[in-house]
Amino acid sequence: VNEPANIIYPESLGDKILDMSEKYGFNVDIYDEDYIYEHNMHSFMAVARGSSNPPRLIVMQYDGDPDNDEVIGFVGKGLTYDSGGLSIKSTDGMVGMKTDMGGAAAVIGAISAISTLGLKVNVVGVIAACENMISGHSYKPGDIIDSMGGKTIFIGNTDAEGRLTLIDAIHYIIDKHDPCCIIDIATLTGSALHTLGVVSTPAITNDDDLMELINEASDLSDDKVWRMPVYDEYKELIKAKEADL
Repeated sequence: VNEPANIIYPESLGDKILDMSEKYGFNVDIYDEDYIYEHNMHSFMAVARGSSNPPRLIVMQYDGDPDNDEVIGFVGKGLTYDSGGLSIKSTDGMVGMKTDMGGAAAVIGAISAISTLGLKVNVVGVIAACENMISGHSYKPGDIIDSMGGKTIFIGNTDAEGRLTLIDAIHYIIDKHDPCCIIDIATLTGSALHTLGVVSTPAITNDDDLMELINEASDLSDDKVWRMPVYDEYKELIKAKEADL
């Protein structure tokens, strides 16, 4: 995550993960934009197509318990650079955007550690790696786009790109790997900093038992996590007049 965006972009990130897979002993498959289009990941591609650096769908897998069908899913936000797109950030806001793949980096680190320790668990990690850039191919505020899951999405702001890549990545991991749970890690919004500062990570979940395990891990690591509410009223706020979301 410390490498600048001219060094780590989707293709070079995939190369790094290939090297790490050989070093730490997990499997990895890396797919290009043809595969992404074939699987109707139109939301992911809407963000990716503005960049001259093509996207990559990266799937990491570690099978430490072959006698067990249960798989834990990780999804990491993999924006190797985020200019904000046509809803462009300020210069100060763009300087640190090499870190917008922090969620992906955390997933890569987690699977590398799990594999190195030889844990008796099955894990799959998915990263929809791309850049959010400006060109004649960029998606636009006001566009209505499709997604792998079939829901349509109204674009109100192209700097809300992370959730567009993640909606397809999460649907992909459900469709292809049927995990027992999914842990999605993302530098998703500056609202997290406004809410909790740099002291704690906000967490949103529909699984009380999983949250208890996350809290135990948080206490052990002193990496603080705070659960946010999910009220029915909030669900109304993500509905659109012209599209599903």
